[in-house]
Amino acid sequence: NDEEIVVTGLKPLSIYEFSVRAHTSETTFGPFCPPVRVQATAVVPSPVSAPRHFSYDPTDASTIRIIWRVPEESLDDIKRYEVYYSMDKSLSLSYWKLQEVEGDVTDAIVTGLVSNTEYWFRMRGCTVSSCGKYTEPMQAIIPAILPPDNLTPAPQDL
Repeated sequence: NDEEIVVTGLKPLSIYEFSVRAHTSETTFGPFCPPVRVQATAVVPSPVSAPRHFSYDPTDASTIRIIWRVPEESLDDIKRYEVYYSMDKSLSLSYWKLQEVEGDVTDAIVTGLVSNTEYWFRMRGCTVSSCGKYTEPMQAIIPAILPPDNLTPAPQDL
């Protein structure tokens, strides 16, 4: 009279279909239920450390470029990065805005920000089987007026 069963020996990350039916004896069976598709999880989630050298560079008065280096510890390839940001550092991360970035890049452009406003950023890398550790919160403020990129010092007469 079991209502559940544990299936072992499945290949990690493979998709399986299961269907069940009831029976009252070894020869009397009911119809199969509609099949259910599931994906087996990885046997052991691979550890992923936090991305390194997490920093930012304002690109204009409402846009910021978040920059990082890949985590040192990851047994699997990074499939995506999750960049979280909020004006309130004390909020739970579930209330922060989320921007996902492909795993083969090490920067993200965040737009629609308000200049002279404090923002907080955190991020983590994710493999196919699990997401890693978060970076420490990083504070960022975009100045209303950015210095020009082409500034050169004036010649000095000595």
